[in-house]
Amino acid sequence: MRLLHTSTLKLHEFVKNIPQYAILSHTWEDDEVLFQDLQALSSIPYPFHLLLAMRKKRGLQKVRMACKHAAKYGFTWIWIDSCCINKESSSELSEAINSMYVYYQGARVCYAYLCDVRITRAMISTGKADDPVSTIVVDSSPRSAYSDFKQCKWFTRGWTLQELLAPSNVVFFDQEWVQIGTKWDLNDVITAITGIPTRVLLHDGDIRDTSIAKRMSWAAHRQTTREEDRAYSLMGIFGVNMPPIYGEGGERAFSRLQHEIIKQSNDRSIFAWIASPSDSPEKSSNRGLFARSPYEFRASGEVTTSDSMVIGRLSSYTLTNDGLRIHLPLICDVSDTEGLSFLEDSDTKGNNEIFLAFLNCRSEKSGEHLAVHLRKQPESEHQFSRCHANQLILTDSYEPKTGDLQDVFIKEESTLTTTLSNGGNWRKPSSVTFKIRQLPSLSSYRYGLRYAKCLGIPVKQRKRKDELTARCTGWGKGSDKLVALKYTVTSRGGSTHSTASHSSSTGPDEESFILLAGINDGTVFCDVLTGSQCDSFQDRNSLHGEKIHDRESEFLRQRSNKIIKPLEFGGVVSVDIHPGADTPQSTSTKQDGRSNSFREDVVVLELRIIPSEMFFQGELTTIASSSGSSSTLLGSNIKSELYEPNYGFMVEHPPSVVSVEAVYPEDFHFRYHVHGNFFLSSHTPTFVPGSFFLSIDSAGTSSCPTKQSEPPSLMKSNSFSRPSPTTAHSTTHDFRVLRCQLFPPHGPGFYLVLGVDAESGAWTDIIGTEEAVVLWQTTSKAGGIKEDEQQAVLESIWRSYLNPSSGRDEDLSSAKVKPVICLPLGHGHASRAQAARTKDSAQVIVGGEKWAYSPSSRRWMVKVRIGKRTGLQLGSHWARIELEPASSYVE
Repeated sequence: MRLLHTSTLKLHEFVKNIPQYAILSHTWEDDEVLFQDLQALSSIPYPFHLLLAMRKKRGLQKVRMACKHAAKYGFTWIWIDSCCINKESSSELSEAINSMYVYYQGARVCYAYLCDVRITRAMISTGKADDPVSTIVVDSSPRSAYSDFKQCKWFTRGWTLQELLAPSNVVFFDQEWVQIGTKWDLNDVITAITGIPTRVLLHDGDIRDTSIAKRMSWAAHRQTTREEDRAYSLMGIFGVNMPPIYGEGGERAFSRLQHEIIKQSNDRSIFAWIASPSDSPEKSSNRGLFARSPYEFRASGEVTTSDSMVIGRLSSYTLTNDGLRIHLPLICDVSDTEGLSFLEDSDTKGNNEIFLAFLNCRSEKSGEHLAVHLRKQPESEHQFSRCHANQLILTDSYEPKTGDLQDVFIKEESTLTTTLSNGGNWRKPSSVTFKIRQLPSLSSYRYGLRYAKCLGIPVKQRKRKDELTARCTGWGKGSDKLVALKYTVTSRGGSTHSTASHSSSTGPDEESFILLAGINDGTVFCDVLTGSQCDSFQDRNSLHGEKIHDRESEFLRQRSNKIIKPLEFGGVVSVDIHPGADTPQSTSTKQDGRSNSFREDVVVLELRIIPSEMFFQGELTTIASSSGSSSTLLGSNIKSELYEPNYGFMVEHPPSVVSVEAVYPEDFHFRYHVHGNFFLSSHTPTFVPGSFFLSIDSAGTSSCPTKQSEPPSLMKSNSFSRPSPTTAHSTTHDFRVLRCQLFPPHGPGFYLVLGVDAESGAWTDIIGTEEAVVLWQTTSKAGGIKEDEQQAVLESIWRSYLNPSSGRDEDLSSAKVKPVICLPLGHGHASRAQAARTKDSAQVIVGGEKWAYSPSSRRWMVKVRIGKRTGLQLGSHWARIELEPASSYVE
């Protein structure tokens, strides 16, 4: 393994005894620094013209900043794929591709550099002439449906999937190396973007316990520059090895990958895929059981691992020269099978050559069984092929039985090692060295922070005056094995938020807090005590083990690399937790004569005080210090977490004819789908695909966090934790309103309403622009709506559908955005809401002569139909938007 020195930028090759290292994850751009560039600089004398050429490369700044950040936390070595691999050597490239997952898994920390994410800055003056101006980042919450973080290309590239999964610690940076957050802090956002469960992201179990189909679905919409890399980038995730053969093509490479996977797994979910919509009926009617690309697993995120106990020893399958040999429960003559009335295809129903083959897999959402169609080949007793590959049947009306098993051969279209555990090479440390660094306050003229005394294990002051070091070996009774440091904060500008006075040890403008840190069973723990909790902690024995363990459990539940606690005078204590480079402690000799080097983890705690007015400035999400220290994401800790929606619609419409301009309430999970790719943004792409996904939630959680018009009760309380699902989502959104447009960008518009009611099921409604919106008198643009009025229109329409029986009806006067329109929607909101919640179809006529840009200036009948899914797809329901000329309809 070749590593880069963080100070000298020189490469060194390690065969064994690999040192601690950081690792960089990034997307390749133009002018990357390559292995040959660094090699040329190592020659003596080095070619001066090569030095000048490398300095002009834009990738050099990325390498330098990655090394600088790694060195800041004690790392001497870093691995960067662009310059640590000699791609001119095919053998070295093959070794690196097969070892890539191991490289990222073995790194102490991974820095993910997002080159297309930029944090918008607004300047806030501190009010003092001699005080530097602080920089506050205000408009980049990763939990926003329109955030750069959600739309960055890092989440769409094939290689970055394993770079997200393999390391235990991942820190995200924007293009200017401002820290956005960590994988722990943003796990709910990453889950919403990628579909990867939180337990997998945070290494709460073996990744091999996740079904093959689900793991494939994570890569369904990711792209690579070389088509073969879509398969090669997945080898580590499935724990297989194979030689890369560039030029073999993407389908052949993916076929080889699947064949390697089944050599060590009998999970039949690998066959739970749906053919691409772009495939012709002829192309999808004679397939094997293996998929052609990860994209065909796009709807398989809910497929569970197959239950091998159902068929026992017959669960194994093998590849032969006659095809895949497998035992499957088959149902012949499906037209006579009770309960399977969903098979309405004329080519399937009543055809005794078509069989339903069950995979012994279920949907983890509904518990239904999954089955595929097989067609018996002519003049063959046991030879089959998969037909209707664009369908994956869901049914709960049949339970696969051992007696239905048949030994079949399924011919494939083309011919065609060590298992890795997620986090398996990590050992639990027996001791940790904490480095507590005191950073300058963001408003130094107002707040002073000083270290008061040590209440736990002894601490030492190193070369840095602002750094204390303490070594913790585990828990004990009280605080004898606990780092406990007391700090005093002085508010020089007076206490504007103070509600109570403290002990006599502090003055009226002073407040104390205690920083706790320790380790238990290999798990690092950190917390901050403020207010009465701080007052009760006076000596080593004032807190006992039981209470400490409770705090550890709370810390682990929050899953965060940041601790944020309020102070009564109005400021906020912020503690960032960073993994540092381990240090060797001692060396002993094993019985076999080999040396055994013991290492201990290093954890850096960065402590600072933040003014409350900077922390709660509107939609404030990130604060950066002008002193040069790393910026840190703060607002994510008080935002509502994102959860997987309970329901959703997969909406189909004529391509390039209908576009979605806006969704209310905003939907983080909304995305356009196009064959082989998708758009994370709800903004209309140049080519409007023929389908999109809309999430619906009606069971107490919401993918649209509610805004807070004023600072929450955090400043009035001495305790703070991440909002629970119940409190964070007290307002549910069981329906959404979409503003749509025909023939974008100048065609007529309409409003589509889609929802799922707990009592009446799915429902829909559709409103024409002329019916829904009567512009107020100041509107100057005839036939249109001002941009600043669009949100008010959507919100007013949404409120008109609130169901009174649900107890959530509100008066329009309470709207955060005052409506500037009137809504001629019938005889009141209640009647319309009750009527709409019973509809499974709706239609409206839109357009007319005033739409000069619409085709032929005609009026159009827009229809929408909805239904519950019968096969595997994204979402629980389907919806279809149809368009017809309105000349044959009487208004």
